[in-house]
Amino acid sequence: MKPMKIKTLRCRKRINPHGDPRYYVEGRLGKRRVQKFFKTYDDATDFMNRETEAHEQLGDAFIALEYNTRITLVGHHLRAQENGYTLFDAISFYERHRHREGLPAAPAETRATEPALAELPAPDAILISEAAKLMVADCEDKGIQKKTYDGYLMGVRGITREAGDCPVNQITAEHVKAYVNRYSNPSTSNTYLTAANAFLSWCVKNKHISASPSESIDKKKVGSKKQTVFSIASIKRLLRKVMEVRPEAINYYALCIFAGIRPEEVDRMKEEDVSLKEGFVEITVPKTGGYPRMINIDDCGPLRAWLESTGGFFPDEGKGSLKHRNWDFAKEGKFRHKYQQIYRECGWQDWPTDAMRKTFCSYHKEAFSNPDLTNKIAGHGEDVAKKNYNNVVTTLGKPKDQCTPEELAEGDRGRAKITRAYAEKLWQLTPDKLNK
Repeated sequence: MKPMKIKTLRCRKRINPHGDPRYYVEGRLGKRRVQKFFKTYDDATDFMNRETEAHEQLGDAFIALEYNTRITLVGHHLRAQENGYTLFDAISFYERHRHREGLPAAPAETRATEPALAELPAPDAILISEAAKLMVADCEDKGIQKKTYDGYLMGVRGITREAGDCPVNQITAEHVKAYVNRYSNPSTSNTYLTAANAFLSWCVKNKHISASPSESIDKKKVGSKKQTVFSIASIKRLLRKVMEVRPEAINYYALCIFAGIRPEEVDRMKEEDVSLKEGFVEITVPKTGGYPRMINIDDCGPLRAWLESTGGFFPDEGKGSLKHRNWDFAKEGKFRHKYQQIYRECGWQDWPTDAMRKTFCSYHKEAFSNPDLTNKIAGHGEDVAKKNYNNVVTTLGKPKDQCTPEELAEGDRGRAKITRAYAEKLWQLTPDKLNK
């Protein structure tokens, strides 16, 4: 694209190492050098317009301020507008507040004309909704991803539900406790506490409050829970049922079991994300965020054989790729979706969450004795591996009366530690051996 210019700022299109377009804004506003990347052209031009307008109206004195100071000043300006004060009144009050903290005082002519302190709201009396808007503007200016500060806003909504849209200095620890205690699951409760902490910490950093009321609240202890890791007999039964009920969906189950890819990640995959010729599977949209990851097919045991058996066929091509939840079954029938028929006829009335991924991690770790490779393929860190995949045992994950004689007779794999010899059997499970 031809570089766009607004006053002294210019916008150029750049391509990042992943091949995605980025828009680079550069130039000078008075004494300040501006350099910033944006994901979209509209965001870049909006930034250029806002910065240029601010510089023209307020000049170098405002633009040269430290960023957090500018945010604080804008907050005073917003409150001044709502209470009928002028921008000059807000700036004068801000200068007096700085003087009280031992910082340089305002010029004499400013102090002589400024209103009494009682006429303006206290500097930390900003409403929760106002603070949230400023926080979002701060995050956007710093280039923080939207999904990150959306998490912070989740904490804002929870606190507002308990305390109302009150000034941030009226938020108490009891409000935060009432918010996080709505959730009985410790992990969920801790997630929402983290979101509240992020917002309140931002308020402290920007001097809207002196201390965070959530500092005294401890996270709940999350106990270790039993992992569902299928025995080989259960995996065989599952794959046989897939071939019987929905054979064109075998790639979905193969990628989950033999590559440890999360179901949500497989759902988003497209035909070009799997290359048998080049030997890779690419996860372009990870469930947990972060960078895309590339998986070597030959690092995943029999995965190539399973993908080759279908010629790399992807169901619902052009309509969302492998979205197995869109494989509608007869609405008036016993099952709402065919995938429900698959696991229920295999004995799982309640499908264990992420069981196929946990099965992959446990078997791959034991069979290859290379935890770094296992973690790289699965896309998680060493701490997650230690927490979930050390000393795991197989489990039926369903009532024994729903198991086949083969599953029950397999050395009581319902409670047996995975050994290397046993794990290696899974990596020899190719489609031609499924019924043997």
